[in-house]
Amino acid sequence: MAKSPEQLSVLLGTAILPGIFEVLGYTEPEQFEEFYRSDFYELLRNPESGLWHLSAGALAGLYRQVLETGAFEDPEEQS
Repeated sequence: MAKSPEQLSVLLGTAILPGIFEVLGYTEPEQFEEFYRSDFYELLRNPESGLWHLSAGALAGLYRQVLETGAFEDPEEQS
């Protein structure tokens, strides 16, 4: 089910991002700022990307991949 930008914004702010930050162990403002400036966050907040339906743990893992390698493998394309 597609989400509107407004619906996704609420979902990100109330459930997805807090979960990601908890899994990553983020507590410092600089960590949050870096995340919000990332291309990964831009992709996550795009309703058409579909990333919003993944768990916080899966998203945190993808973000770690981005930090380590500069990219991530789409879990939807893995079989």
